[in-house]
Amino acid sequence: MLVNGLLNVYEKSTSVPKDKEQLFVQYSLQWVAALDHHHHWEENVYYPLFTPKFNTDTIVAEHETFHAGTEKLKAYLVSCLPAGTTWGYGQVAGDHEQQTFNSTLMKTLVDAFVRELTQHLIQEITYLEPAALRASGLTEAEVNHIAEVSEKHMKSMV
Repeated sequence: MLVNGLLNVYEKSTSVPKDKEQLFVQYSLQWVAALDHHHHWEENVYYPLFTPKFNTDTIVAEHETFHAGTEKLKAYLVSCLPAGTTWGYGQVAGDHEQQTFNSTLMKTLVDAFVRELTQHLIQEITYLEPAALRASGLTEAEVNHIAEVSEKHMKSMV
């Protein structure tokens, strides 16, 4: 979902009608908010549940390989909104000098982090393979607990 969402934003950015740019920027920021939420959940809810049996430090450290790039994209997109505009999960664009949306700049910002992000998302799957989790000593009950806590957290967003 995250890769497909970014691909959609990237590909559509060059064909946005001028009168739809603000809506497109908000749409793009929804992707940013989803990525931010995903990594906040991982770092603060999900991965801590695996310790001490399963070390997730490598996965979490990978977030730093693209975080600065996603923050630059976020800052640029927010700068394209009028001050006071709500975006993402209730964030509000603060006072700033509004920029004109530029798809070339947006794509350049994405190009700066996309390789590291996609590599991380792919590697994340291999890090969390069932065989690796079993080898760590996590029990079925512990894995079920991780799933229950995660589900509760996700439902709390509604």
